[in-house]
Amino acid sequence: MPDITGIKGEDIAYFMGQAGQFLDLNTLGAGDLKSQYLEWKWKQGSTTDGKLIGFPIDIGPTALFYREDIFKKAGLPSEVADVTAATSTWDAFFEQGAALKKALPGTFMVGEAAEVFDMAVGQTTKRYADADKKFIGDQEHIRNAWDLATKAVALGISFKVASGGQDANAAWNQGTLPAKLGAAWVALDIKSAAEKTSGKWRVVPMPGGPANQGGSFLAIPKSSGNPKKAFEIITWMLNADNQARGYTDAALFPPRRPRTSCPR
Repeated sequence: MPDITGIKGEDIAYFMGQAGQFLDLNTLGAGDLKSQYLEWKWKQGSTTDGKLIGFPIDIGPTALFYREDIFKKAGLPSEVADVTAATSTWDAFFEQGAALKKALPGTFMVGEAAEVFDMAVGQTTKRYADADKKFIGDQEHIRNAWDLATKAVALGISFKVASGGQDANAAWNQGTLPAKLGAAWVALDIKSAAEKTSGKWRVVPMPGGPANQGGSFLAIPKSSGNPKKAFEIITWMLNADNQARGYTDAALFPPRRPRTSCPR
């Protein structure tokens, strides 16, 4: 077993049921750093009785990424302030998607319906189980997300290509998929997959309101042979300067409380 392991944000709830397999990082001094981090993110990595098993790496605030040149070509609002206003709600976003398709046939606002579904679920405070581990995936918040996702398909504004696949990457480059709903790290995905479009992309708030998608943690298995050194490495890897570097280099959005200045 390694001395340090990673846990994806979408998996942290599962590992809370396996908390006994990890060290409580508070016993290694994590509590002294708690005030520097967003309260909700710290809580997400903690058990109900206050043990911290996951030290926050990043969070996933979401946004709408779009190509200004393609929007302008289609006669749609293209400046950041104008696109923000024109896509402030899901219905408004869908209207812009329909207008894009009409102006430029074969061009789509949404890569796949799952994008809409995931973002809509992320805009709520609920998921698929409640604090008592009771299934709530049949409730209104999931039905609403499903309805929004299927509406994108019904309107014909979904390209129906899997995110991260070759078809989606090609569409970014060709301009037939000039928009992407996703978390902060989408910026790196676009930069890596569509390098020739550099400088043409803009970012505006998520339609329908803010959301978070993912954001990972580092943990120390209970079997660690040197937990103090492991925690020392974690705190160095995730100090303010390295988190700023992670943001500028890899679009990993820091989970720390807002700063008035950045070390980089």
